[in-house]
Amino acid sequence: MENLIKIYYPTKYETRSQNFFNEYDFEKVITCPNEIIRDLKLKSQRVCRFCNLKYGDVSFKKDAHIISNFLGNKYLVSDFECDNCNSIFSSYESHLSNFIEPIRAFKKFFGERENKKFKSPDKKSVIENINFQGLQDCVSVSRENVDDPIFEFDREAGETSIKLKKQPYSPLLLYKSILKIALSCLKQEDVKNY
Repeated sequence: MENLIKIYYPTKYETRSQNFFNEYDFEKVITCPNEIIRDLKLKSQRVCRFCNLKYGDVSFKKDAHIISNFLGNKYLVSDFECDNCNSIFSSYESHLSNFIEPIRAFKKFFGERENKKFKSPDKKSVIENINFQGLQDCVSVSRENVDDPIFEFDREAGETSIKLKKQPYSPLLLYKSILKIALSCLKQEDVKNY
């Protein structure tokens, strides 16, 4: 897999990362398709991998995204998540969204077409995509009070830090949201082990 995927990580974690990848290898790489998946099981044959209930006992009407839609996934959906479990996982995803919300304002840099805007809970700081003096897809970080020390500049290191308040989130529900994605990526025969 090393020839197919380039992994980037901060230099200060280089040793840890190399140790990790010396011990572990990819089993599967999952990417989000650019069109609707056509080979899903018929709804009448579906069983939810999370609650083990079958079609008829539960419904499978909604699109159950394996990777959250707000992370840019439109078409990677499952045929093994019932509507009840999907509803529960959707409530967990709001905590993941709140955790990464400021970063989502930079999504335009990752090929997302839609502009995202982040406002801090106190509405005093804003990150948004803007066009600036003829340049497109610039990022503006603004604050209500210019004396508010949300910026830290380290000229020697060439680094700028932005400290923002996020919307509240539960670390446990954030973890559950990420765990749901991981469990959705497992082969069906491996699910019983988790």
